Amino acid sequence: MRSGPKGSYMCWAPGGSRRIETRGKPVQHIRLGAIDYAILIVYFVFVLGIGWVLRRSVRSSEDFFLSGWSIPAWIAGLAFISANLGAAA
Repeated sequence: MRSGPKGSYMCWAPGGSRRIETRGKPVQHIRLGAIDYAILIVYFVFVLGIGWVLRRSVRSSEDFFLSGWSIPAWIAGLAFISANLGAAA
């Protein structure tokens, strides 16, 4: 990392270096430890396990997307709104 024009730093990024505005502060790099990687692995195994267990109840893509018409409309609406709000943030 090297200093560039006032308020920006050159940082390595995939595809080359880019200038990041940091208001005069250097970019802090996060270093993950063994416990962090262990938590990520447990999470992915858990999510894949749920998919493996529930794969028998989903027969088609319609079952997957409509959940067998078992979800009330207001819950589907809340999920739609929260997904859109999350994308806007």
